Amino acid sequence: MKEIEIIKLIEKEIGKKIPEIRTIQDASDFGVILKNDKIIGLGLNDCKLNKFPELILELKNLEILNLCNNKISEIPESISNLNYLKKLNLASNQLKSLPDSFGDLKSLQELYLSFNMINHLPDSFINLINLEKLIAYDINLEKLPKQFGNLKSLKTLDLGKNKLKTLPESIGNLNNLYSATIGDNYLTELPDSFGNLNSLYWLYLANNELTKLPDTVDGLLSLYYLNLNNNNLKSLPNSFINLKSLEWLLIKNNRIEYLPQKLPTMPSLKGIWVSLDLLSKKAFKVIINCKKKGIEIN
Repeated sequence: MKEIEIIKLIEKEIGKKIPEIRTIQDASDFGVILKNDKIIGLGLNDCKLNKFPELILELKNLEILNLCNNKISEIPESISNLNYLKKLNLASNQLKSLPDSFGDLKSLQELYLSFNMINHLPDSFINLINLEKLIAYDINLEKLPKQFGNLKSLKTLDLGKNKLKTLPESIGNLNNLYSATIGDNYLTELPDSFGNLNSLYWLYLANNELTKLPDTVDGLLSLYYLNLNNNNLKSLPNSFINLKSLEWLLIKNNRIEYLPQKLPTMPSLKGIWVSLDLLSKKAFKVIINCKKKGIEIN
C-alpha cells in the first residue's frame, strides 16, 4: 500500500483531512510532511484518538510523529518498527507505561512524555543512545533506571513535578547534559557523581527536600544558573566557591545556617535570591559581604 493511501485511511479514522505542511515544530502542528513522495512527518494533535493508530506503523520513513493531546492509553510493541523516528511527542495522553521494545527506537533524538501517568520507564529505555532531549514533566515517575547514565547524548532533561526520591549514581555519566529541570520532586540528596556533569549550564532543583549538596558539586564548572529554592538546606559546602561560571544562585526558603566565607569572591556571581529572615547570623554576615562586593541580593 502506498503511503499516501495510508494517510487517506487515517483521515477516515480521525474524521478530517490531514493537510500537507512544511514542518512540525510545535505540539499544535497538525498535518503531514512529504519529501520525495515519502511521508517523513505526521502530526495528529488533538484528534480525540483513543488508541494508537496502527496504520502509522506502515509509514516506514517516518522521522517525526506528534500524537499529543489525545486519549491514547497504550503504545504497541511494534512501534520499534519505526527505525527512522527522530522526534516523538506523546504528551498529554493517558499512558501508564511504555512498551519493552521502546529502547529499539535507536534513531530517536527528542521525546516528549509530559502529562501522562508513567510511573516507571522500561529497562530498554537506556538503549536510546541518540536521545538528546527528554521532556517528562508530571508523569507520576517514581524512579529512573539504574543505568540511566547510558543516555550519553542527552542534552536537555525535564523531570519536573514527579515522585522521584533518588537519582541513580549513573546520572553522572551524562557528559553532554546542558539543562536539567528536576524540581517539584522528593529528592533528599544528590549522588556524588552529580559533580561529574561538567557541561551542565542550567540546573533547577526547587521544591524538593534536599538537606545538603555533595562536596563534589564543585565539578559543575559550566554551571551558570542554580535554583535551590524551597528545600531543606542548612548549608552550602565549602567546595561551592569553585563554581567559577555560576552567575545566579537561588536559595530562598531554606534555613541556611552556614555559607562559605569566600562566597563573595566567586568570580562570576552576579545575584543571590535568599530569604534573609531565615538565615543564621553567620550566614547573614556572608550575604552582607556579598552585597558589599556588588553582588545583587534579592
